[in-house]
Amino acid sequence: MERKLLKKDLLDIKKNDYKLQGNKDEYIKAMMLHIGDPDPVLRDDLIYPTLLHWIEINRELDKDTLSRMFDDLLSDNYIFYNIDKKDETSVYRRTFSTLTLNPILCVHEEEPFLSEDQMDAFRNKMIDYINKENDFRGYDDIHGWAHAFAHWSDTNFFYTLGLENPTDMCMAVLSTIQNNILRIKTPLSREEDERLATNIVYEYIGESMITPVIFSSWLQGFNRVFEIEDKMHRSSAKVNVKHFLRSIYFRMMHLEISDDFVLPLLELEKKFNSYLY
Repeated sequence: MERKLLKKDLLDIKKNDYKLQGNKDEYIKAMMLHIGDPDPVLRDDLIYPTLLHWIEINRELDKDTLSRMFDDLLSDNYIFYNIDKKDETSVYRRTFSTLTLNPILCVHEEEPFLSEDQMDAFRNKMIDYINKENDFRGYDDIHGWAHAFAHWSDTNFFYTLGLENPTDMCMAVLSTIQNNILRIKTPLSREEDERLATNIVYEYIGESMITPVIFSSWLQGFNRVFEIEDKMHRSSAKVNVKHFLRSIYFRMMHLEISDDFVLPLLELEKKFNSYLY
């Protein structure tokens, strides 16, 4: 389907509460093709909401279709699309592929249909993806939201799904978050810290998937920021760590999390707070 026609049709579908009579296969194929389109209206306002409604809200797609979409989104042509290249727009295909995994996983959580092999591939590939991502822009004035770290963080809720003992998976995700916060050379200014903190506090801590000892040990790894040699990189990383720690702290306060988790966090924050004394 031609791009302009797709945009026109999706506008009509949106006005009709995302209802479409007849076969959706042609539209799904076209939307997958343009899932990371540089046009934020087509990508953000039309394709993603339409897929969200058809997949999760209205449950209009069968499990075989969702399973094929899931595998496609985890492929080299989607979350790893042009991952080794630096350009202005390829990140949108990667990040909106990441985002579209979530409604599929929401359906799976309620009505399991993905295999264990598919879930293992999801966990491994998503961690591999974010470790290879090179474009961490939050918002671009021309192309709109990229938000790679935020979109990736939203998938964290599903990494422990179906695991009898989720602690090792939690530790792998925590390590991945920490390493990437330390390697990013620019300030994260679009509430990526809040999105990253959500799953850690609500799931890993709130559901007792990790212990205070594991959490405290993980926190100490952020001291590596002071070992970064490049001055500007070190400055940005310090700001990113500080904002992230504070996001976790205030979530803890709102949820009245045990002091066993809170106190080590407060102690670490002192090292990043230049204006405390």
